[in-house]
This record gives sequence, C-alpha cells and structure tokens, in this order.
Amino acid sequence: MSQSTEPRAAEPAIASADQGVRDRSAFDDTRDLEDARRGFMGTARQSVIPDADGRTVWDLDACGFLDRDCPDTANPSLWRLNPWPGRSPRRR
Repeated sequence: MSQSTEPRAAEPAIASADQGVRDRSAFDDTRDLEDARRGFMGTARQSVIPDADGRTVWDLDACGFLDRDCPDTANPSLWRLNPWPGRSPRRR
C-alpha cells in the first residue's frame, strides 16, 4: 500500500473552526511581534543543533513549511507565530 505525500483537504468541521479563529483574531495587530523584535537578542548560528553525541535535538530548517501559507488543516494562530524572531536563521 503506497502512502501519498499530498496534503488532504480539511474536514468541514476543522475548516469551519479554523475560519472562526481567523474571523475572531486580530492577526493584523502586530504590536506583540514588534515588542519581540525589539527585545530580540539573536538566533542560533547553525540551523541544526546536535547533542553531545551528535544526534539532532533541534532542526530550525524543519520549520521551513511555515514559510508557506497556512493550510486549512492547521489552526491559523499557529502560523501567526511564524515571523517571530529567532524561529529560523533565515529570519534575522
């Protein structure tokens, strides 16, 4: 049995709930993001952070999917965090 890597459409109840979040939230109010940028001290020099044994414990590049538009299967409030400082070395 093969598995598809294509995203599935959101179930109607999920799409409706996510639209409700969009309707109720002030995503255009970026004061908290501006505050975070003002206090930003830096980000990791490398995108993959290993532990003492060399195993990856944090991979900032794995969050690259957040650079795309929020799919209707995800809560839009999670995507709102995408531009926060320090999320990725690509965003300085």
